[in-house]
Amino acid sequence: MRAGWRAVTEFVVLFAGLLAYIVVGLVREAIGWLRRTGRGPG
Repeated sequence: MRAGWRAVTEFVVLFAGLLAYIVVGLVREAIGWLRRTGRGPG
């Protein structure tokens, strides 16, 4: 039982990290695109 929970926890942590990495990349791309179009901050 413990081993199963540990595997699930590790998978969730890895998945959350990957999701955060993708979201950060998308946000950076969106900010860069807005700046290129002249509608973003700065």
